Amino acid sequence: MIRKTLVLSFAIMFLVVTPAHADFEKENWQYYKKVEPEKKGFSLIRLDQEVLTRCQNNLNDLRLVSSQGDEVPYKLIQVEPSTMETYPVQIINDVVRENEFSAVTLDMERTARLNNNIMFEITSKDDYLRDVLIEGSNDNQNWDTIIKSKIFRVGNNGQDEVSYPPASYRYIRVKIDCKGKEPLDIKEVKVRFIPKKKNDFNLITAKTISNRQDPETKTSEIIADLGVKGIYVNDISLQVSNDNFDRGIEGYYSYDKKEWHAIGSGRIFNYSWTDYSASQENLPIHERVGRYVKIRIQNQDSPPLNVKGIEVRGRYPALLADLNNENHYLWYGNLVSEFARYDLNRFAHLVDLDDLPEINPGSENINDKYVAKETSKRNLLNIITVAAVIVVGFIILKNLTSKK
Repeated sequence: MIRKTLVLSFAIMFLVVTPAHADFEKENWQYYKKVEPEKKGFSLIRLDQEVLTRCQNNLNDLRLVSSQGDEVPYKLIQVEPSTMETYPVQIINDVVRENEFSAVTLDMERTARLNNNIMFEITSKDDYLRDVLIEGSNDNQNWDTIIKSKIFRVGNNGQDEVSYPPASYRYIRVKIDCKGKEPLDIKEVKVRFIPKKKNDFNLITAKTISNRQDPETKTSEIIADLGVKGIYVNDISLQVSNDNFDRGIEGYYSYDKKEWHAIGSGRIFNYSWTDYSASQENLPIHERVGRYVKIRIQNQDSPPLNVKGIEVRGRYPALLADLNNENHYLWYGNLVSEFARYDLNRFAHLVDLDDLPEINPGSENINDKYVAKETSKRNLLNIITVAAVIVVGFIILKNLTSKK
């Protein structure tokens, strides 16, 4: 009887603190915009400054709804970099099974690193033709198939790289089948993004709000305000008037100028003398950022550079959705909604985005039926309930132990 009571107590706790899944309810969203498709099928819906300003930082509260009130699946599309990128990866698992396969699991260190090519360095004294399976995961547990392909080597000729539709998983797993032969020895794996087309990025207004020197750390810091969070930034360029320098730089973004997140590092340089000149004054980013960006320059013992300003190139993000030939509505402005998980997330990378219709949503409308949720009271109730159940469970366990 005591055991049943204990189980019931914890069951009640689980039901109370676990929020139930609910369909889209208009009264939970503050704003909406009309979306008018050109035709039936996949389209890109370009977000704007109003939407990004009202949304959560992670854009979890975006919802696309049909005229009948049905929720329409969408995928937030990551913009492709304009230049080839090779990403640093860490091999966190290396497995070889005789007569079966060789496999490696790669950690990309974070999500949002768009890639579409893997190149292998393989040691083998024999020619080979092998099947390759490439999978992706964001938790190193649940895996999606990215592509099935082949690699081969005949003498000095062969194909030791695999291309696939752009993906951005945190973890990548590569499995090379042996077909009953000696497993291949994978010495190195390079994960790259190779652009297939030139993206046209816009110049994003970036107002410099701070430009200071720190003598203790021997660094310069420039902070700029982009005016809105959520913009996909391709690169940041520094406007430097000095000649003949070579410095390390780091990039960061923030939503509030208090907590900063690293987004890249590199070097800027300018060499200029008789019969020779070369320069590199931009930092590749390829990521959605907060409203504020910061560049830190490592001066070491050299005098600070004269940085007149920074230029940011990027684009507003877009949603991919399969639309009917009718009006839809983009809802946003729900501070407590969670990330929507749709089937489309698993196969959106297979959709060719070239030549898809691009839709700009209409003017912003305020939802007059919006009702703010009192999340603070709900959370306090959950805490009190959990504490009460824990106390009751402790008492029951104590009584159960004393009777043995």
